[in-house]
Amino acid sequence: MNLTHLSSLDLGYNQLTGPIPSWLVNLTMLFELYLDHNHFIGQIPSCLISEASIEYLYLNNNQLSGQIPSQINNHSKLRILEIPSNKLQGSIPSTLSNLRNLKILNFDSNNLSGVVDVNIFFQLKKLRTLFLSHNKLRLLTESSALATVPNFTKLGLASCNLSGFPSFLHNQNELRLLDLSSNNIKGLIPSWVWNISRNSLTYMNLSHNFLTGFEEGPVVLQWAHLTFLDIRSNMLQGSLLSIPLWSTNHFDGSISPAWRNGCNLIFINLSQNKLQGQLPRSLANCSMLEFIDFGENQLHDCFPSWLGNLPKLKVLILRSNGFYGALKEAQIGKFPKLQIIDLSQNTFTGDLPTAYFEIWDAMEIIDRSQMTYMGENKSEYFPFISYDSYDYSLIMTNKGFELEYLKIPSTLAAIDFSCNKFEGVIPNVIGNLTALHLLNLSNNMLTGHIPSSLANMRELECLDLSSNQLSGHVPSQLSQLTFLSYFNVSWNHLSGPVPQGKQFDTFDGNSYKGNLGLCGALLEKKCGNFETIPSTPPTVTEEDSGSFFKINWMIILIGYAGGLIVGVVAGNEVTKRKHDWFVKTFGRKLLRRQRKTNTRN
Repeated sequence: MNLTHLSSLDLGYNQLTGPIPSWLVNLTMLFELYLDHNHFIGQIPSCLISEASIEYLYLNNNQLSGQIPSQINNHSKLRILEIPSNKLQGSIPSTLSNLRNLKILNFDSNNLSGVVDVNIFFQLKKLRTLFLSHNKLRLLTESSALATVPNFTKLGLASCNLSGFPSFLHNQNELRLLDLSSNNIKGLIPSWVWNISRNSLTYMNLSHNFLTGFEEGPVVLQWAHLTFLDIRSNMLQGSLLSIPLWSTNHFDGSISPAWRNGCNLIFINLSQNKLQGQLPRSLANCSMLEFIDFGENQLHDCFPSWLGNLPKLKVLILRSNGFYGALKEAQIGKFPKLQIIDLSQNTFTGDLPTAYFEIWDAMEIIDRSQMTYMGENKSEYFPFISYDSYDYSLIMTNKGFELEYLKIPSTLAAIDFSCNKFEGVIPNVIGNLTALHLLNLSNNMLTGHIPSSLANMRELECLDLSSNQLSGHVPSQLSQLTFLSYFNVSWNHLSGPVPQGKQFDTFDGNSYKGNLGLCGALLEKKCGNFETIPSTPPTVTEEDSGSFFKINWMIILIGYAGGLIVGVVAGNEVTKRKHDWFVKTFGRKLLRRQRKTNTRN
C-alpha cells in the first residue's frame, strides 16, 4: 500500500504497544497524526516534532519516557503538540522557542523537572494554550522587560511551585481557563485578579494553596461567564459576605441586575477554609448550579431551604460547620435533582425532614441508561477549552471512615445527617428513597424503632444508625439488602435476635456493640428461647454483591488519648458488581482532556 500521500493518520484509542514506529517519518505529506490513548513506550522521535509537514501531533495518554527532544529546528510547522499523561522526564528544552507556529502546547501530568523560564514560551507569539500542570517543575514567571506576552486563552500552571500570582496575568484579557491550583501561593488574593479576562473567563481554580483572604473586600465578581470556581483547601478567613460571590454595594447583600440573570456557575467549592458568617443568598440566582460544597468551614446559618429552587442542584455539602435549627421545607422549591446531601457535624435539631423525604424524587429513581461521572461532558458549557470535564469530588463519611471520592458516579445517591442533634423517629417514608447507596443517621438522638421500610432500599451499601436511642428489634426484612456491605446499629437500646443470612452473615459483633438486649450467633449473648431468623441461601447475583464503584480512601484516624490525628492515604479497590456499569475508573486525575481537532480554535 502506497501511503506517501497520506495527510491524516488516526491510530488513537487502540491497544497499540511498543515504540512509535520509525516508518512514520516516511510519510512526508502527513500533517495530522493521532497516536493518543495507546500503550506506546520509549522516546519520542525528534523527527516527529521537527518534521516540516506535521502540524498536529497528539501523543497523549501513552507510556512514553525519556526526555523531550531538544533537536528542534525553526522549520517546523507544528501548531499543536499534545503529550500529557506520559512518563517524560528531564527538563523542558529551550529549543521549544523554535516552534514559531505553535498554538497549543500540553505537557501536563508527566515527570518533567527542573527550572523553567516562562520567557521561553513568550517567544511563541502564536501560543494560546499552555499546560504544564502536575509535573515537578519550578516555573519562573517574571517576564523580560522586552518580552511581548502572548494573549493566552488557556493556562494550566497547577503544581508549578509558584509562590505568588504571576505578574504577566495582569494584562491577560482573553483567558477562558486559569488553573493555579496546588502551588505555594500565599497571603491575600490581589484585587487585580478579579479583573483578569472579565469578559471571557469560564474556569478558575485556586484550590490547594495558602491563600488567607482578599486584598480588598467586598469584591464584586466580574466574570460574567464563569462556570467553575474552586478555591477549596486554602486558609481563607472572614465572612462569606466579603467573598466575591455576587454581593454588591458593600455588605447590603443586594444583587445587581447583571447577576440576577447572568450567573453561569455550575460548580462552586470553597470547602476546607476558615470562612465565617452566612451563605450568600444570591446563590439562589445561579440556576445552573449542580455542585455546592462549603464543607469544613466556620459558617453559622440555618438550613438553606432557599436553595431548593435550583433546578439542577445534585450535590449539597455543608458538613463540619455551625449550621443550626430545624430542617424546614421551603415554601417553593423541592431540590428536584438532589442526589447527595451531607449535613454532618453541625448542630441541626428537631425531627428528620419527612416532608423532604417525600419529594426528593432524584433519590427514588436514577437513570442508569448512561453510566458516567458527575462533571463529565460539560463541553456544552465550555466547548472552547481542552479540559472536557472537571470531575466532581467530595469527602463523605462512609463505612466508618472519611472517604474522598475523587470521582462521583452519576448514579450515586447519599444522605449523611450524622453528628447533629436530630430527634424523634425515623420516618417510614425514608424507605421510598430506593436509589440510596449511603444512609448515615448516626450520632443523633433518634428514638423509636428501625423502620422495616428501609428494606426497600435495594441499592443500599452503607447503613449507619449507631449512637442513637433506638429501641425494638432489628427488622428481619433488612436481610434482603443484598448489596449492604456496612451495617452499624451499635450503642442503641435494641433487643431481640439479629438478622441472619446473606450480607448479615458478614457483619461481626462491632455492628451491634452497646445493645445489651441483642442476641445472635455472632454475639456474646446467644438467643436462647428467641426465635432465630432463618438463613436464606444467596442467589448467584447476590454472591457477587458489593460496591459498584471504585474509590480512593482518605482515612482519618483520631487517637483518643493524645489527640493525635494521623492521615493515612490508601488505595482500596472495592469489588464491582457483575454488571460493570462503569468502564472508567476512579483516579486522581481531576482534569481530563478532549481529543478533538476543534482544540485548534
